[in-house]
Amino acid sequence: IEAIQTVDIATSNFDPEMGRASGAVTNVILKSGGNVFHGAAYEFLQNNDMNARSFFNPKVPPLHYNYVGGNIGGPIKKNKLFFFGDYLRSMDVEGTSTNETIPSAAFRAGDLSAAPTAIYDPATGNNLTGAGRTPFAGNQIPLSRINPVSLNALKLVPATNESFNQASPSNNYYAALPFTKTTDSMDTKMDFNISDKDRLSGRFSFARTTISQAPIFGNAGGGAANGAFEGTGLQKTYSGGLNYDHVFSPTLLTELRIGVAHYYNVANPSDYGQNDATTLGIPGANINPFTSGQAAINIGGFTSPLIGYSASMPWVRAEANVDIVNTWTKMYKNHTFKFGVDLRRLRDDLLQDETYGPRGVFTFGTNQTALYTPAAGSSPATTSPTGFGNDMASFLLDSPSSSGRDINTYYPAWREWQFFAFAGDKWQVSHKLTVDLGVRWEYYKPPTPQFKGGFSNYIPSNNTLVIAGVGGNPDDLGLQARYRNFAPRTGFAYRLSEKTVIRGGFGISFPP
Repeated sequence: IEAIQTVDIATSNFDPEMGRASGAVTNVILKSGGNVFHGAAYEFLQNNDMNARSFFNPKVPPLHYNYVGGNIGGPIKKNKLFFFGDYLRSMDVEGTSTNETIPSAAFRAGDLSAAPTAIYDPATGNNLTGAGRTPFAGNQIPLSRINPVSLNALKLVPATNESFNQASPSNNYYAALPFTKTTDSMDTKMDFNISDKDRLSGRFSFARTTISQAPIFGNAGGGAANGAFEGTGLQKTYSGGLNYDHVFSPTLLTELRIGVAHYYNVANPSDYGQNDATTLGIPGANINPFTSGQAAINIGGFTSPLIGYSASMPWVRAEANVDIVNTWTKMYKNHTFKFGVDLRRLRDDLLQDETYGPRGVFTFGTNQTALYTPAAGSSPATTSPTGFGNDMASFLLDSPSSSGRDINTYYPAWREWQFFAFAGDKWQVSHKLTVDLGVRWEYYKPPTPQFKGGFSNYIPSNNTLVIAGVGGNPDDLGLQARYRNFAPRTGFAYRLSEKTVIRGGFGISFPP
């Protein structure tokens, strides 16, 4: 914040030179150096010594937050060349509190007698409908019937450490998991007054953020605090720009801007690179580095996943935007005309699975150990009462309600050109009335993949996929560009008195 000169926010009805959005456009301008040296240094500190304990947590989790930085600006050559630079580091180290619900020791041994519902043997009765199943005596599952992979998974889960009711287990395990987030960021800016009519400025910004959220059960993963991603993350952000201004006359000037923005973001589960699912006893889960790690196991009635990680991890993402803008301003009598063009090149790459995850997920529900009664006459079909005990029994007996995994066969990469043109007039009709009139034209060239086969269209009429760049198909899959994206922008401001102003406007925006 110490590096910011001004922040301008335009909502809804923007000037015609702004677009690609329907909410708000924010413009942040950095400070510049001057003929006198100026600097600042600062630190902000917060820690758990002054924090109160949450009602449901047995103790205050650790928290150490530091926000430290500084800036300096001044002349390189008086009245001609100036510099400004800043650096900021934020260090966030804390324990994220979480309360989980995990199986008790009795449940892990097959003793489900505390469950209020009957547990039926899925190996009996009708295999497809579940009709005619016989219950386990006393809701006790023999140890010989418990699946060895289920036993291996339970060995990765620690014992409960909070009191709970066996007949209604909830929040029986507490942990304060280490979380760290460190961000280093910096800006540099140079301003050069070439002449009375020419000015050149350049800016470069960089930020690097590293994040680590410890999983609750070590490399086995498990339920995350507040839905967090358990693992490590890294993001590097680069942003740079050049601005050149030239004054032809007191009433005519132009500006040329070139900007480049790029970021690289990667996140991995804590056990990335290890064949933990294979070690657990799940064959074929870990087939390459992207599918490494522990598969997720979800058991109804308990915190999910019991072990494993979010289906969204890992991911690799990179995006780059190149922007060239030229604007002209002409003042004539009580009019200020502004017009220009904007050319952009977009590159967006994202490799990520989100449905079942690259390692796979196994979900265990209640119906696999319930009794199904078929319909008789006009009576509807019914299922016996079920609860968390049935979920746990389905897991112990390796009878999942669903399972799945995601496999990616290519690296999705998006490429696109965008072109915009605009013209507007700020008309000072009188000393009380100002009117803005303008129009913006937006052209979005249909995007293409970086590599052939990177896009596809599903055709439901014949159940086929059309693959971009393959078999004579165009890279853009035949998408048609729109040439009629004309966006009018109008507005007015009328001063009724020194204390009262009426404003109004109308505009159209085209989100890409």
